[in-house]
Amino acid sequence: MKITLGRNESCDYTVNSDSVSRTHAELVYQSRNKYLLKDTDSTNGTFVNSKRISSSAIKRGDKVVLGNTTINIEEVIDQLEKKYLSNKTDFTEEYNEMLVTFGEYQKKKDKISDPNVIRKVLMFIFLVLILLFILWIIFLSVEKIELETLRNLLFIGLALISAISFLLNSSQGKKSEKLSLLILEYEDKLVCPKCKYKFIKDNIAYWRNKTECRNTKCNAKFNQKTS
Repeated sequence: MKITLGRNESCDYTVNSDSVSRTHAELVYQSRNKYLLKDTDSTNGTFVNSKRISSSAIKRGDKVVLGNTTINIEEVIDQLEKKYLSNKTDFTEEYNEMLVTFGEYQKKKDKISDPNVIRKVLMFIFLVLILLFILWIIFLSVEKIELETLRNLLFIGLALISAISFLLNSSQGKKSEKLSLLILEYEDKLVCPKCKYKFIKDNIAYWRNKTECRNTKCNAKFNQKTS
């Protein structure tokens, strides 16, 4: 897959400059994030990062000059990627790489979502012990306890219950915040390799055995088995 660059309007990427040949260069798609820029016997040359080339691997951020005109290589690569994606349907390799990232996301999400069992069990035991202690005092020593003392003990018990409830609610708020930040970090990574449909809406178990994108307007296929 390739696109042509030059002054001619028939080129895929047109550069309106007298220093640029009619068909000056071509950009070839080699593999994901790997591109090869070839000079097609231009008059004034093709330069990558100030070095004249006949062919050279390039990447986003490189400075590319045709003749004496600097081109927006990001824009050219985007155009090549769009052309490549429009003609491709089998995205098994990209999909499997995305699933690895999805696994990392799922582990982090489960770690945040799952309650801290040990901490909650300890808090529950502590609460039960406090309540049992109060009940023991009330039912076994009620005749020896003044009304004011009894009232204070009840207030202490209620205060402990309120404190534990506050701690649990605070923990829930922090969990929600962490989940939001995690989604923000991964939502643009967990997408269809072709149409960018967001996969993060569903659990990884849902996508693990999917063979096509959920977007009905996308023709991307996954997990294609080779014979």
